[in-house]
Amino acid sequence: MSNLGLLINTNIINEFGLNKVKNLNSKERNKILTIIAGSIVLIGYLIYGIFKLCLDVSDLLILYNQMDLLLLIGFVGAVLFSLFTTLYKSSSYLFEAKDFEMLISLPLKESTILISKIFMLLISNYLFTAPIILIPAIVYLMKVNVSIFFYINLILMFLCTPLIPMIISSIISFFLGNISSKLKYKNAILIIGSIILLVAYMLLVTQMEEIGKSILVNSTSINEAVKKVYFLSYYFIDGLTNNNFLSVIKFIGLSLGLFLIFVNLFSKQFKLINSRMNESYKTKKYEATELKTYNIIEALLQKEIKRYFSSYIYVLNSSIGMVLLSIFSISLVILGADKASDLLQLNLDFTFIKIQLLGIILFCIITSCTTYCSISIEGKNLWIIKSLPIKEIDIFKGKIGLNLLITIPISIICFILISLRMKFDFNFTLTGSLVIISMELLVAILGLFLNLLYPNFDWKNEIAVVKRSFSMIAVMLISVLYIAAYAFIYFKFSVLNLNIFLSIAVIITLVITLILWNLIKTKGIEIFKKL
Repeated sequence: MSNLGLLINTNIINEFGLNKVKNLNSKERNKILTIIAGSIVLIGYLIYGIFKLCLDVSDLLILYNQMDLLLLIGFVGAVLFSLFTTLYKSSSYLFEAKDFEMLISLPLKESTILISKIFMLLISNYLFTAPIILIPAIVYLMKVNVSIFFYINLILMFLCTPLIPMIISSIISFFLGNISSKLKYKNAILIIGSIILLVAYMLLVTQMEEIGKSILVNSTSINEAVKKVYFLSYYFIDGLTNNNFLSVIKFIGLSLGLFLIFVNLFSKQFKLINSRMNESYKTKKYEATELKTYNIIEALLQKEIKRYFSSYIYVLNSSIGMVLLSIFSISLVILGADKASDLLQLNLDFTFIKIQLLGIILFCIITSCTTYCSISIEGKNLWIIKSLPIKEIDIFKGKIGLNLLITIPISIICFILISLRMKFDFNFTLTGSLVIISMELLVAILGLFLNLLYPNFDWKNEIAVVKRSFSMIAVMLISVLYIAAYAFIYFKFSVLNLNIFLSIAVIITLVITLILWNLIKTKGIEIFKKL
């Protein structure tokens, strides 16, 4: 096998943990089966949603004789999604990989190492963009008579679709990373830029219905505009609808040609780029200042804050809930509940506005958990904090404190602003605040407990623990079901006194939180000592 083949094979084994499959115990096997089952259900639901949407849109497009627009929407959606996901991942795959120093010391060509990294990005892009680009194509062939060449051209062009978006995203990620590496707060630009892009994407999704109507009315002009902005879309549509093999050749040739040029140029500077990207901020002048001292909990919290903001993937994945909550709160305060609901497509029912707004805040809290991977994120450096002369419970308090520091101030301020704008009574505002705080405690402690039960230290890329952690899925699922149970009771039994109902919920939540905390103080410490 060639060096490239060996590297790709090794990356796949390490990425998906295939080398551990033979030695799995029943607990680990059940964990993997649960993850697989949950992933299948989620993927199936997403595929069903996209398929249903495409079928509904196709009925309208047939009336306007614009079925080729369905293929264009799928193609543009795949390109945009590929741009976003690659921008999100390329930094850790290409520029900040943990195995860079080891690989560069081996007798391997830099182009071989780069291609092996890009191949993993390609696999990720194919998995995520396949439903976006193939489902509209399937709906198209269900509604329109096509020849066998449609299938061949579709597969060939699908394989080349992510190439140029990957080039653009990698270049953007390089420039952002290069700039940030020269700043004192290295990840500031990456974090802020990524959050802005993600918020813009979320807002775009909420306006898809209005955008769809506008596209339908102006289909001809938009079709031409997209072709001018991204000319490859013309070859994609022409190759599929007219079986124009020349357009297919142009699409594949341009995509592959630009991709090979990028790999060739980038590989020549791959080592230098990675070396510069991993540089630390250097002050021109060092001044001795007064040495600050902290107690153990404060010092551990400072350590957790620094570790948290050192990883923009960690920040992005666990802070988006608070960012969206802030946007929603500001929109509601400025525009009012009705206009904010229409803008963000929330479909608020003003008969139950209190419980719905509280539910939105609680959901944002669930998506802002940091403790679900706070043990795993230590990686091979776990031995350092374990060797310090501090109690294990203090380490846990530092990790939980970070979660509470991020969520409590923002969520409480947002809830108070919403309460003032909606003119809620004081009793509900007070009770709702207690519900929010109790839920934040539960989510933080639950995340830590689950991460102690299901840690993952054998990772080379932070995405593995931040995005694909079993404890993340478990925290989300358990927390959502917990809140859903209260919502079911409230609506099923038509609870009359909301404040009393919420007070009971607070008490139950605090009791469960206390039980989990006692488990962490006993079983959790035992588990931590054995890690």
